[in-house]
Amino acid sequence: MSKRKKSKRSKPAAKATGRGRLFVVISLIAALAVTGAILAGRALSGGSPPDSEMSAVTPPIPAPPVQSPSPGKEYIYSAGKLVSTEEPAGGGPSCSFSINPTSQSFAASGGTGSVGVTVTSGSGCNWTATSNATWITITAGASGTGNGTVFYSVAVNSITSPRSGTMTVAGLTLTVDQAAASGGCTYSINPTSQSIGA
Repeated sequence: MSKRKKSKRSKPAAKATGRGRLFVVISLIAALAVTGAILAGRALSGGSPPDSEMSAVTPPIPAPPVQSPSPGKEYIYSAGKLVSTEEPAGGGPSCSFSINPTSQSFAASGGTGSVGVTVTSGSGCNWTATSNATWITITAGASGTGNGTVFYSVAVNSITSPRSGTMTVAGLTLTVDQAAASGGCTYSINPTSQSIGA
């Protein structure tokens, strides 16, 4: 009798265990089906799942540390990938220039002159030229990119003392010297010698 009672009690327990496993399997299948339907519906409608759903599917990719090989450039990353680089105006701090000549002299009557600009290092380097004296006027080439030439004119010096002015070209100084005007009065004497008796 004890054997019959044991076998009768074990059958409901086995059935309960089988039903529990079946419920878990059905629940998993239903959850997967719902998730697949949502994703498929968004794909057909052209939409994209929100960030909360995407984070559950794919973990976010951290952006790598920005290591700029050139201090004159800006590197832009998105989702861990380099998307663009930007060159600041003026070509960045790597640009350097030279000018020739660095000084020039003019007569009191004035005249015209020019100065050459040469890029000694860097690329895409912008520069400007400005006059620091009212009597020196830039006539052409006030700005440029790369190598170039600046043209200027010097006004007549009407005062009787020499003068000096400067121009700033690509951050460098050009010195302009001008002679003084001559005096307006000239003299002569007559005679230049004379004899007197005793």
